[in-house]
Amino acid sequence: IQDQPAAVGAHQMETSYSLYIRDLHRAKSFGRLPAIPQNIKQEIFTNGPVIGMLSIYEDIRVYKAGVYVHQTGSFQGIHTLKIIGWGVESGQDYWLAVNSWNEEWGDHGMIKLAVGRTGIENSVYYVEPA
Repeated sequence: IQDQPAAVGAHQMETSYSLYIRDLHRAKSFGRLPAIPQNIKQEIFTNGPVIGMLSIYEDIRVYKAGVYVHQTGSFQGIHTLKIIGWGVESGQDYWLAVNSWNEEWGDHGMIKLAVGRTGIENSVYYVEPA
């Protein structure tokens, strides 16, 4: 850590802020969940949010509301979201997830992902805090 604050864009870094100590979190265990919606729901219900990874396409960038299913656009990469819950809208089961892009994206920073139609169930991970 530097003795003097360093300019980062229009912001200043605090010299008293210890990134490592302040942001350090420990895990007792972690692992991948089976790609079974009921198992994922049980983990969220019992222990809280999980992390999911999915392939994203151009159309996810313009998502605003409703249950998302990829319709158009090319593959953009793999993205990670925090899955915080689930529900049903217009007969379609969905995962409620928080994105890291900002609150202006999607539905105040969140998205409803169609269960079984986005592939997110194939890469869901839990962390048990220490």
